[in-house]
This record gives sequence, C-alpha cells and structure tokens, in this order.
Amino acid sequence: MTSPDPQPRPIDAKIERSSLGTPEARRMRARVPTADARAVVARAAGYPRTVRSTKTSRNVGG
Repeated sequence: MTSPDPQPRPIDAKIERSSLGTPEARRMRARVPTADARAVVARAAGYPRTVRSTKTSRNVGG
C-alpha cells in the first residue's frame, strides 16, 4: 500500500507482534487496493468512537 515509515509508530510494532503481523496477513493486506482501504477507513471514521449498551443491567446469581 504505502512505503514504510522511517520510524515505526508504536501501533505498528503492536500490529507486527499480533496475528495481523503474520506473513499471511501481510500478504492479504498487500492485495487490497489503496483506494479500497482508504474508503473503509473513511467510513469507519464516521462511526462513534464509543458504544454504550442499551440493555439494562441484570442481577446475575441473585
């Protein structure tokens, strides 16, 4: 997609250590066109950052 940053950001290191950093996952990400990835990120940016449950709490075991 893009060239690597000169200095990796902390999130990049976490991604590489996670399952998203496996060779298979990296190959799959490389197959996604940049325009498609940007569209997904733009769409996600429109969603709220926090989501609260609308369900009422219930007593468990009581």
